[in-house]
Amino acid sequence: MITENELKDTLSKLLNSSEFHDSKRHQDLLTYLAYESLKPDPIKETTIAHDVFGQGPDFDPGKDTTVRSYISTLRKKLEHYYLTTEDSYEYKLEIPKGHYVVKFTKERQTHKEKRISLSTYIYVSVIVVLAAILIIHFFPGLSNSTNIERTSQIPNPVWTELISKSDRTTIFVFGDYVFLSEKKQLPDREVYLRDPSINSEEDFQNFLKEHPESINKYKLLNFTYLRQSAYLGLADILPLLLKSNNPIDLQSASHIEWKDFENHNIIFVGPFKTLHILSALLAGTNLKYSNYPPTLTIVDESGKASSTFNLDEMRGGNYQKDYGAVLKLRGSKNNTILLLIGFGEAGVMSAVRTSLDPQLLTKIKSFTKTEIPDTTFDFELITEIEGADQTVFRSEIKYFKLLPKTLKTIR
Repeated sequence: MITENELKDTLSKLLNSSEFHDSKRHQDLLTYLAYESLKPDPIKETTIAHDVFGQGPDFDPGKDTTVRSYISTLRKKLEHYYLTTEDSYEYKLEIPKGHYVVKFTKERQTHKEKRISLSTYIYVSVIVVLAAILIIHFFPGLSNSTNIERTSQIPNPVWTELISKSDRTTIFVFGDYVFLSEKKQLPDREVYLRDPSINSEEDFQNFLKEHPESINKYKLLNFTYLRQSAYLGLADILPLLLKSNNPIDLQSASHIEWKDFENHNIIFVGPFKTLHILSALLAGTNLKYSNYPPTLTIVDESGKASSTFNLDEMRGGNYQKDYGAVLKLRGSKNNTILLLIGFGEAGVMSAVRTSLDPQLLTKIKSFTKTEIPDTTFDFELITEIEGADQTVFRSEIKYFKLLPKTLKTIR
C-alpha cells in the first residue's frame, strides 16, 4: 500500500501536470479522494459533495450529477496523463468506474524507463539509414544507390527554398503508426496491438467514448512504428538537403508540435493516416481525404466536391493502385512546408519521387492550362500510380492547382 509520503510525491507531479495545473477543482477533488482512500471507511457521494463542493444537507445525488460529472472528467484526466507523460512514476492512480476509491498500482518499471526501452529500437533503423546516407554523401565512391545527382543543382522549383542557403532548420518528419497495449499483461510477455482506425490520441479517445468497456483494457503507447517508405523517402531526399549545408533535424509526426512550425521548414513523408497534427494544414487547401474507404476529394471555393478519387476495388494482391499527393504550402513565417503523402507505400514513394523529378515542371505544364512560373510556387498535386510495395511502375498526374501564398490552418 502507498504511504502518505509516497502519495504526497505522486500527487505533486500529477497536480503540476498540464492536465491539472489549470483546474483547482480537479486538484482538490483528486487530493481529497486520494487521501480518503487511505482510510478504511467507504467514500460516499454525499460526503464528496459536502467536503469538496460545499453542498448542504439537502444535496440529492439523484437530481444533482455534479459529483459524478467531475469524477468522470477526473478519470479522463488521469488516463490522459498516464498515456502521454514522459515523467517517471512509482505509483499509478486510477478510479475504477462506478467507484470513488482511488486505486494505487505500483509500477514494475517506471514510465520513463519503459518509454526509452520501447522507442529506442524504432529509431535505431533511422540512425542506421542516416549514417549510411552521410557515408554516401562524404564518400560518394562507395555507393551509387541514390537516384539524386551529386551536384548542387536543384531538381525543380519544389526545392528552391529548401535548398537555398538559410539559417532555418529543415525538419524531416516521419509519418509513424501508433500502438495500443493490453493493460493487464502476463508476467512473461507483453502484447502490442495495432488498430488501423486509431492513429492519434484523438482517435483513441473517440474509440474509448464508443467503447467505454475498453478503458480498463487498453492503453496508448508512446511506442511507434515506421514503414519502409519513411526510410526510403529519407534516403532519396536527404542527399539533396545535405548539399545546402542548412541545419537538418528528424522528428516523428506523433511528437511534432506547432511551435516546430514557427521558424522551420517542414518536409513530411508518410501515409495520410500518419499525418497527426499536420492534417490541420490541409484545411486551407482544396484537398480533403478519408482513410476508410481511401478517398481523395477536391472541393471548390464553396466547399462543393468537384472531383473524387476513390480506391475502392483498386487493390489486388501485391500489385496495387494508389494515389500520391504532393503539397507545397507556405507557413506563417514564410517558411516552406512540403507534404509527400499517399494511402499506401507505393503512393508515398510516388509522392517523394514526383517531387524530385527534374521533369516535373514540364509535366505540370503539359497537364494544366494554367500559367506556371518557372521559379517558386505553392501548389497541390495528385498522381495516380500503379505499383507494388515501394516500387512505382506507372505514375500519372490527375490533378494540379496553384495555391495562394498564405493558407489558414486549424490548431
